[in-house]
Amino acid sequence: MDIYVFSDESGVFDYKHQDWFVYAGMIIKGKQDIDILNRKYLALEKKLRQKEKYRKLPELKAKCLDERDRKNFCIFLISQ
Repeated sequence: MDIYVFSDESGVFDYKHQDWFVYAGMIIKGKQDIDILNRKYLALEKKLRQKEKYRKLPELKAKCLDERDRKNFCIFLISQ
């Protein structure tokens, strides 16, 4: 069995200048699960990019999304 580990961080690890530092990760078992997750993620990004406010952004980050879209994205991640 192949196991894939993905991680990412946000913010600066410096309590004097930032109140928050977030470190998150995912563990995915098998290539098939990665393929499924990638397709779902790309479909969600495509749906968000249909909105005018997100079309020209080089990368969709949580801080750029409005509250409703951010919640929908979080629900997507948690449900995986």
